[in-house]
Amino acid sequence: MNSFQNFYESPVASKIFSKQIVNTGRQIELDLWKAVLIFIMIVMHVQKVVFGDSWISYTLCNRSRAFLFFNKTIYPIGATIFMFSMGCTINFSKHQEMKTCFQRGLHLLLTFFCLNVIRGVFTAFFLSKWNGSKYIPNWINSFFFNDILLLASLFYFYYGFLKWCRLSFRGIFLVTTGLFILSNLIPPVHIGGDPDSAGYIALNQFLGCFVFINKTNSPFPLCNWAFVVILGIAFGKLLQHCFDKDTFYAILTWVGLIGLTTD
Repeated sequence: MNSFQNFYESPVASKIFSKQIVNTGRQIELDLWKAVLIFIMIVMHVQKVVFGDSWISYTLCNRSRAFLFFNKTIYPIGATIFMFSMGCTINFSKHQEMKTCFQRGLHLLLTFFCLNVIRGVFTAFFLSKWNGSKYIPNWINSFFFNDILLLASLFYFYYGFLKWCRLSFRGIFLVTTGLFILSNLIPPVHIGGDPDSAGYIALNQFLGCFVFINKTNSPFPLCNWAFVVILGIAFGKLLQHCFDKDTFYAILTWVGLIGLTTD
């Protein structure tokens, strides 16, 4: 039985939602929303990484109203919104079954490592030749450096595994919520050893994919972030039953605006 069945039948919700699924396939507004988020995140990262503390960065962030708005609103929660959006779109994609989840996870994982080789390993090698820095630790750090792409890959493996365990969505939601609570209660994992050794770096990067160690090695630990994607999937399941999306989105917009003005 659908977890939202009683909600759909309530007097207020029945004016917007149906008991049957009415939205299937790609949803253009979700795709456009993800595209806008990607563009904003690229612009903000380029501004912070390339320009840094230069006068250009200062001008963009403090004189441009658009950049000021994005810095104060979108940028701090941009990754959260993006992973939530990924969860929403899973319901309308072919990556819902165990097999397709594993295939998607493997594809993203290979893409992640190829990207790290191009942007990190080659850079570490040339820097070692240029300024004599230690190549092996930099190579290991660059190759295993985890980011939001790796998080997406690990989530698909995680979601596929729970599908393989034949858990219902309610069961998946409870398991993920439990991991989220535990990961926030447990203090950061501390690993001793030589910080410059390859083994120390690789172990920190590996564990940082799943639990929080520090901001450098675990920017997106799975146990913390899987909950955000699951919330997105729950929202996507709700959206599948929405026959009046204009009214639904209008309500969400007003709630968002009220939230921004009261912050």
